This record gives sequence, C-alpha cells and structure tokens, in this order.
Amino acid sequence: MNPTTLNKIIKAVEHARAKHKFFAISPKAAMPLALEELGELAKAVNDVRPWAEIEGEALDTIAVLVRIIERDGVDGK
Repeated sequence: MNPTTLNKIIKAVEHARAKHKFFAISPKAAMPLALEELGELAKAVNDVRPWAEIEGEALDTIAVLVRIIERDGVDGK
C-alpha cells in the first residue's frame, strides 16, 4: 500500500474518533453506520462528484470499518 494512502486512512480514523467519540457498542450496531457511509460513497460516484469528494467518502467508509475491526466502543474501548 502506498504510504500516503495509509496516512490518509490513519488521519480519517483519527478525525472520526474525534468527531464521533461514542461509536457502536457492537458490530451489529456498527453495520448501519458502515452502510450509510458506503451509500454516501456510491452517491458521490454516481453523481460524478469531484475526485476529492469521492476520496473523502471512501476514507469515511474505511474509517468506520477500521473502527469495527479495532472494536471501538466494544469491551470498554
């Protein structure tokens, strides 16, 4: 993976954690959040939005998925 891409993902996760301190308490509760972000990404692509907007929506989606993987909000994290 390109280090620049990885840095963008890290920043997106940090931003998401700062903006939304309280995350889902389970993967089941997190799924609607992930699907909402994926829907926003699909809309940006389908509406032929500028690349920066598409990238931003993709990073938002990835941030939610990383938070699921890292168990944010689960087990007191």
